[in-house]
Amino acid sequence: MGRTNAVAFEMETVDLDTKRQRYDVRFVGLLPLRTFAFLFFLGSNISQKNKRKRSMVFAAAAAAFLLLASSAQVHAGGAKRSLDNVAGESSGLKVNLPVGKQTCQGDWCDITGEYVHSDALFGIPPYGGDKHLTGQIHYVTRGEDETGCDANYDPFKYIKPNESKGSMIFLIDRGVCNFVEKVRIAEEKGAMAVIVADNTCLCKEKFTKTTDKFAALCDASITKYNEGTCETILPFMSDDGSGGDINIPSYLVSLFDGQRLKDCIQTADGTVSAEESTTGVVCASNAPVISSLHWDMPSNNGNVEWSLWTNADAQQVFKRKFKDTALALAGSTTFTPRYFVHDGVYAWRCAGTDACGSLCTHNGRYCNPDPDSDTMVGVSGADVVMENLRQMCVWKQANKTYASDGGKKWWEYAEAFDIQCHGKDVASPDTFNEECSRRVHGTVGLSWEATQKCISDAETTNANGDKINTLLEEAVELRSKLAILDLPTVVVNGVLERGTVSPVAVLSTICSGFKTDTEPDLCSCVENHATEDVMKCSQQIKCTESTKPFFCNLNNRCYASAAECTKCSSTTKPYLCPKDNKCYETTDVCSDNCEPGEFYCKSDRKCYSDRSNCPVCSATEPFYCQEGGKCVGRLEDCVQDVVESHGMSGGTVVVIVLIVAGVLGGGFFLYWKRARDQMRSEVRNILAEYMPMDDVGNVGAGSERLGLI
Repeated sequence: MGRTNAVAFEMETVDLDTKRQRYDVRFVGLLPLRTFAFLFFLGSNISQKNKRKRSMVFAAAAAAFLLLASSAQVHAGGAKRSLDNVAGESSGLKVNLPVGKQTCQGDWCDITGEYVHSDALFGIPPYGGDKHLTGQIHYVTRGEDETGCDANYDPFKYIKPNESKGSMIFLIDRGVCNFVEKVRIAEEKGAMAVIVADNTCLCKEKFTKTTDKFAALCDASITKYNEGTCETILPFMSDDGSGGDINIPSYLVSLFDGQRLKDCIQTADGTVSAEESTTGVVCASNAPVISSLHWDMPSNNGNVEWSLWTNADAQQVFKRKFKDTALALAGSTTFTPRYFVHDGVYAWRCAGTDACGSLCTHNGRYCNPDPDSDTMVGVSGADVVMENLRQMCVWKQANKTYASDGGKKWWEYAEAFDIQCHGKDVASPDTFNEECSRRVHGTVGLSWEATQKCISDAETTNANGDKINTLLEEAVELRSKLAILDLPTVVVNGVLERGTVSPVAVLSTICSGFKTDTEPDLCSCVENHATEDVMKCSQQIKCTESTKPFFCNLNNRCYASAAECTKCSSTTKPYLCPKDNKCYETTDVCSDNCEPGEFYCKSDRKCYSDRSNCPVCSATEPFYCQEGGKCVGRLEDCVQDVVESHGMSGGTVVVIVLIVAGVLGGGFFLYWKRARDQMRSEVRNILAEYMPMDDVGNVGAGSERLGLI
């Protein structure tokens, strides 16, 4: 995708007629790329603690990007409409029973066939062409006070006892609470999947003549939920930031299609008469509505391509846990690490200015949010960008031997850098730096000179005379093309993985990308073991070397003899540290913050080989100040002591800080106001057209139209 201020895009043919007639309609328009960029910039700079606000802004950004990057197609006269997400995933929602038009005469009265839908951006679908979910749809939010948001609501009063024993798909109305909350509660109630019926009419439905009752419902819905404006496209189901624990998939269908399903279900069970049917759909008495859901995965013969979108400041735990599994899969897969780099030109508008300060490199061109949200101290966004660049070059070295070792040195470097240079929580400038990277190069066996040459060779000048780095430029371009909006993101055979990026989930998705009977042995672990045992199984299979056949559960490694695994049975040193395979007295000696064998001192945040060097502080005053030589209750108190010891009062410090903050704040406000004024109309146009803002219950203004509920 070119770097243009407005990108022309073409949305392929879509099924516009709810009567199941097919029309080919081509739509060509302009979508300002900077609108997405502006929203993403805002989201990146909202505190991690304010998850709801961040989620709302990112949802709006995702909406803008989805309009830019996604397309959907229905062929004239065809019976199927597939939906592809931005990474190429294709999914299907098909109603199999009851067959026929039932008693009404419109084409729409036959409820069987494929349904237009949008996928949830959370949950874990069963990927693969031969995998699908089939079950009976149950409408469980029929009452006025039933929303699917109350954990105490009873869906089983609408489900017959014999039906609850089978595979249940809950049909739930949209509104009041987050999509994530609805689906989570449904999963707890036993649903294997959820279909959410939209509560606002699509424009194509508004202008399609079906029944007077549905026309009235349509008009009422857009007045109540969307300020009198119909929806031009079906919204997506966004994650509110807490959907990582949801395991079942879910879809959103239109108001009309949802109502057709409701009318069929309720006329079949006798709770709604034929005359009361809103869409005119009437199904035979006791006829169950059976549906199948599937998620297509392109299958490769003997080799699966997958990539991990990561960052030098993220996914430490996943990369460490999945390293051995990834290397074991290397003979059957092609892996590529990708780095998330923010666009400072059009997204953050930092290029050519000093407005973004230490967040960017190359004169504001490549950026990253500040790891500790403090641009004045600590590791900066620019530090992360440069380490990303170094790791890109590490991959270039490691990839040269991929055929023989699966790019082992990249995984080893990533693991070692995380342990030795990043630290356990927030990265420290004392270690997250070029010098630490140089040391890790030596430890892993990489050439520091080759990495430096790789970086310098990528430095060039574009046609406008701007200094750029081709590796970082490629990362920005590819992230925009694939619409990678969050970290971590795993893409397998071009399909973006949903839900939590865990080792088990990633292994399962990779295995689903193989054609039948071409899967490596590791994939048998996914099929034959419970979730908690999958990774243990994968490690056991990895112990294929004749010299190291024994698998150790204490650290998931292979040994020459079982005795090597059990040598830490002594009561004096019972803990086996996976970093150096040695036994220690306590687990804190194996801390990620320190070198193997060193003790991490929590009071002064340092590592010691001798535990007695660690200052002892109390629970009420846990932090030790080097300058004052005493324990304090807050780290800020250490700063105060240092300042006052150099002859400056606390009041003076406060005044200076306020003055500096005022100057910086004023400058930022002017910049923000100018950017806001330029973006206001574009943002409002997109949100008004595709997801109009709305006040909804206690979720907050705009949540529903942003795709959260």
